Amino acid sequence: MDAAVVVILHGDLVLCVSRKDDPSLFGLIGGKAEDGESPDEAAKREALEETGLKINRMFYHYTNRCDGRRTVCYVTTHDNIENWDDLKPEPGCTLQWMTFPEFIEKSAFPEYNKNTYELLKKDGWL
Repeated sequence: MDAAVVVILHGDLVLCVSRKDDPSLFGLIGGKAEDGESPDEAAKREALEETGLKINRMFYHYTNRCDGRRTVCYVTTHDNIENWDDLKPEPGCTLQWMTFPEFIEKSAFPEYNKNTYELLKKDGWL
């Protein structure tokens, strides 16, 4: 099953969501695609569910393949969000703005997120 994440940036900060099973660990906004759902549809749905934000525009960043699964990563900025003032976490989670180095330290998947950070820097997003 495919998964999708969306990196939501505001300057040099990234919006992170805590894990329900361990609130001390954080991840990017995203999750598994539902049956018949494209990765970009999944990323937008997950953003709405996890943050309350409706993404108007996002950009494909890269695809990661691991253990037969594909995770598609998108990136957007605060000016591509329709309802910026409606930020609200999914029940059982917290949202936090962090620099990417801070996020990697608190990340549930540090190697994946370090790779994402390096690619974002290389591609001029950070």
